[in-house]
Amino acid sequence: MSSIRRIRGATSRAWLPLAAALVAIALPVPVLGATPEGTTGGSFTEPAGNLLDGLLAFAPVVAGIAGAIAIMIIMANVLAGIGGPVGQPAQIPGSVPWSGSRSTVTWRRPWFVVVAGAALVIGVLSGRSVAYAFSQGGLSVLGAGVVIVLLGMGVIGLGGMGLVALRLRHGHLSQAIATVLAAAGLLAGGAIGGGATAAATGGVYRDAVILQASGETVLRLDPGDLSFVATKGGTADCQSDPDGRTVVAIAALDLGELGPGTLRASLYLPVASSEPVTAEFFIDAGDLPEDSIQPSWSGPVLLSGVSADHASGRLAFDGLPRLIPDKMPEAQSSAAIAVGKAWPSSISGELTWSCRPW
Repeated sequence: MSSIRRIRGATSRAWLPLAAALVAIALPVPVLGATPEGTTGGSFTEPAGNLLDGLLAFAPVVAGIAGAIAIMIIMANVLAGIGGPVGQPAQIPGSVPWSGSRSTVTWRRPWFVVVAGAALVIGVLSGRSVAYAFSQGGLSVLGAGVVIVLLGMGVIGLGGMGLVALRLRHGHLSQAIATVLAAAGLLAGGAIGGGATAAATGGVYRDAVILQASGETVLRLDPGDLSFVATKGGTADCQSDPDGRTVVAIAALDLGELGPGTLRASLYLPVASSEPVTAEFFIDAGDLPEDSIQPSWSGPVLLSGVSADHASGRLAFDGLPRLIPDKMPEAQSSAAIAVGKAWPSSISGELTWSCRPW
């Protein structure tokens, strides 16, 4: 007899998930039907206001909310039937007696731990992702808004389903209903806790710390046909690697006067010794005639005597080629052409640098 009752109970509620599926399938229909066709541009005239059109515009929203509530009620009815019959509640005059003929499907305790634990983990991870997105700023805030909306829908849906199921059972709390209500609370609490503790546990974005220090440079250069006057103790800017203390970039601002212009350089020193080291030398554009092409020389260099933190060292270069731009300007002044022809096609020399402590 118990098996027959279970089959009858399951058959009597077979329409519930079917109805939920039909509602879920039918919901996009009014939404798609109310979506206007795209436009291809051109002038636009604001249409005259119409009360009926305004009401119809809210129809998809109302249909969506009604469908969501219907699904929640259907699922609450299913949830109320889990856990077997309950005891006879206190009889209220004029009310229909509680028959206690719900399904005899039981809800095992391990399910409570699994569902509640999953809700807590999802809440904490979601809260941390929202905190991380807000710390990044920009378009990441839009993604955080989507996560917040989904969290709110989950909490409201689970909580509402549990409360409706509790009402259907006349206030008798089954373990299944308790699990759903606990999941709603843990999902919300986990999200709040995960967001609140993200900063203290390294779960937010922060810009990498790059240290800066001043330095000095000395350049020995073979200028070819041009004259070169080196600057002793030329100024330089030294930068560290992100969140580190090793010098990885040096901007030499005043190496000396090469012909009619000031020679500058930029040097990148990779943290890993296996990576190639390159340097670029260039003339300050402010010293050039109008319409001039800024000359620069770039290529690999050889290091020697470099300290452990790259704060000091020496580099040698031989025959660094002059870079030719892909597109030459259509018209140049005679002064710019004359100066451009004077620059050497390659340079060789040796650069020594020294950075002060951070």
